[in-house]
Formats: sequence, structure tokens, C-alpha cells
Amino acid sequence: MVNKQSGQSLIEVVIALLVIVVVLGALVVTILTGLKNAQFAQNQVKATKYAQEALDKIRGIRDRDQDGMVSFDNNAGGSIPDPITRFSDLWKISMIEKGTLCVIAEGVCYLKLTTSGLQGVVSLGKDDTSIGEGLSRIIIFKDSTVATGDGGYNQEKTVIAKVVWEDSSGKHESNLETKLTPR
Repeated sequence: MVNKQSGQSLIEVVIALLVIVVVLGALVVTILTGLKNAQFAQNQVKATKYAQEALDKIRGIRDRDQDGMVSFDNNAGGSIPDPITRFSDLWKISMIEKGTLCVIAEGVCYLKLTTSGLQGVVSLGKDDTSIGEGLSRIIIFKDSTVATGDGGYNQEKTVIAKVVWEDSSGKHESNLETKLTPR
């Protein structure tokens, strides 16, 4: 009498389970990587939007150029050359000469951008403004041209809006830059 057995052996079952585990593991890793990349892309879009908004507000403040649009938070320890209350007065300041409000070693001024209603105000001083959702913004104002004896620094300024955030893969930033001339 011949005994016929049908079904899988234990080795076949273990191999099938191992293949299923490997496939599911790869699927989970792919999904998690996709979610992480989607979150990074979303933060990058938000950061770029916030940086562009800051540059647009600064251009608007420059275009209005009213008294009281510029104030100072003198935490850089420099001196104010003249009373400065208008955005156009910022062209009186060299960003690289000693005795200004700027960070001399870096050749830049840091700006704070605050809004009150539709009115914006720019303040000089180091700022790392939290703008929500784990993002913070830094605005840098610097000379585009080298200071010369004839006041060459007052021709053009560079404004950089930097938005930074941190996630599980490290620190990231989005930078937008524009050149401004006095109006």
C-alpha cells in the first residue's frame, strides 16, 4: 500500500513566509520614504512662499518709503549715523564699515520684518522669527557693491530671505535673494 501525502512541507511554508516578509518590508520602506519626501516637498514649498512674501513686503515698504517704516533694535552694538526712520535711509548705512548697526565680520545687517495691519515695519537687528509650522525666517540686508570713498555702497543693496526648518533628516533652508535700489 502506497501512502500518498499532499501539502507543503515546513521548509516551503517558511520560505513563502520569508518572501512575504521581505516584500512587505520593502513596501513599508517605499511608503515611508515617499511620505518623508512628500513632507519635505511641502515644507520646501511653504518655505519658498514665506521667503517670497518677505521680499514682497520689503519691496512694498521700500516703495511707500514713509516715516516710521524703519526702526532699530541695536543688538549689533553699532552706532546710528543719522536718525533713520525711512527705508530709503538704509542707503546711508554701509554694511561693511565699522560703526554701523551691522555685523561687521559678516558684512551684513539682519532685518526684522513685522506687520501691523497692512503696514509693514523693518527693524535692523538679528532676528530668527518663527513663522509657524516649524519654520523660521531670517532676513539679511547687505551691500551689493563694495564701499568706495564716494559712497558706492548706496547704489544697490541685496536682500536675502532665508527660511529654515528641521526634520528627521536634518536642517534645511530655502533662500531667495533680490537686489534693491533706492527709490
